[in-house]
Amino acid sequence: MRHSTGTDNTKQMLSEMRESQQKPASSLPRQLPLAWQQALFDKFKKAYRNKFMSKFATTEEYNETMAEWGIALADLSPEQIKRGIDLSIDTLSWPPEIAEFITLAKRRNDWQHRGAAYRKFVKALPKPLADRSVGRAALAGLKVAL
Repeated sequence: MRHSTGTDNTKQMLSEMRESQQKPASSLPRQLPLAWQQALFDKFKKAYRNKFMSKFATTEEYNETMAEWGIALADLSPEQIKRGIDLSIDTLSWPPEIAEFITLAKRRNDWQHRGAAYRKFVKALPKPLADRSVGRAALAGLKVAL
């Protein structure tokens, strides 16, 4: 039985690195455009301030996390990303993790009244015109009864 040595591990790692460099660009993970990633993180910085920035010890960690978010959110539509941002800022007191953000982004808002419960009711059809003859006949009947 042969034991692997540090040299064997290094050779294996170098081999894997060469293979990964030879992969075509299409095998790279899909990712949000960099401008979108930066805009998302800028929104979080403005909304959460130190709560958001305290998650990152270094600029490198910040950039790595931004790239990780870019890959994780690549399958979301722009509307879903907007919904995720809006719901995160409106409902969470701390910045969301990726899984929380995706859950919020995919949430459907159909059940919400969106403030309609507090608006004046608008009728779908105009009020029908009153038939004055019916009212006059009813009043005449009341006069006779009295």
